[in-house]
Amino acid sequence: MIPVFWIGQFVFSWTMWLIFAKKGRWHKYLSVCIFASWLSLVAEAIMVHYHLWSYSGHPLIGLLINGFGVYIVTLYLFIQWLPNDHSFKTLFWYFFKWTLAAIIFEMIHAWFGHITYHKWWNIGFSYLADWFLFWLLFKYHLFVTTERHSLS
Repeated sequence: MIPVFWIGQFVFSWTMWLIFAKKGRWHKYLSVCIFASWLSLVAEAIMVHYHLWSYSGHPLIGLLINGFGVYIVTLYLFIQWLPNDHSFKTLFWYFFKWTLAAIIFEMIHAWFGHITYHKWWNIGFSYLADWFLFWLLFKYHLFVTTERHSLS
């Protein structure tokens, strides 16, 4: 049985998409969302396998709910609202806001016991990983967008 928390998180994620997403852009953002989803599944499977963190309940529940809910919706909105100005200062503050929101979301998980850290992993490493992941997915989006335009 899937705990109510995970179902609620999945429903909340997709509700945010329904409210805030510019749905006509899905074809522009689909590849980065799929990449983010698969990247999350691989990264989280590695972290769970090496027991650096664990989810409450069956480990697949957290992996799948995050991979097909939170990560897809978060990246869609992240890319949708990217500022046109890609200067260091503008992107730094944009990434800061998103990583802050992501780490608060993770802290809520930890507070309620839905994620537990093990060995040397802690919330600080998660925060640094968020910066890296948002940067990587931003770069992937730029690459895909540039490739798409060069093929036209």
